Amino acid sequence: MESQIDSLIGNQGLDSDVAKVIYDMCKNRYRYIGNSKWEYTTNEGKTWFHDVRAEKLWSDIMVFSNNAFIQRAIYWENKNQELKDKLKIKTSDEIDAETRLTMNDNTQKSNILLSISRKFKQASYKKLLLQELKAYFVE
Repeated sequence: MESQIDSLIGNQGLDSDVAKVIYDMCKNRYRYIGNSKWEYTTNEGKTWFHDVRAEKLWSDIMVFSNNAFIQRAIYWENKNQELKDKLKIKTSDEIDAETRLTMNDNTQKSNILLSISRKFKQASYKKLLLQELKAYFVE
């Protein structure tokens, strides 16, 4: 899953690509049955339940997907700390050009993933993302 999340970095988290990652996270628990109706299962598809206004789906997106993006952003920031520890760097003046580029790249990756994560809190993004998800979840 980490590589899928990281794949979003290069295109700044296009909505359709974010939807694909979320689909891969949730594909066995949800389905779109048309006419803005969603269903979810709690028992591996044996029984399906109506998800009113996709509230359960959105709740899972907020909890699981959002956390996955934040955890991955933290991972990239931790890579910077590992570099500092490995090279015993105490001040930014001690960082060589190549290490500085790597650290800047890691910081940029982290910032992009945090930016994507912040979108989940926007009501307009919920509507947009659910529209994108319909294409993936159609039975």
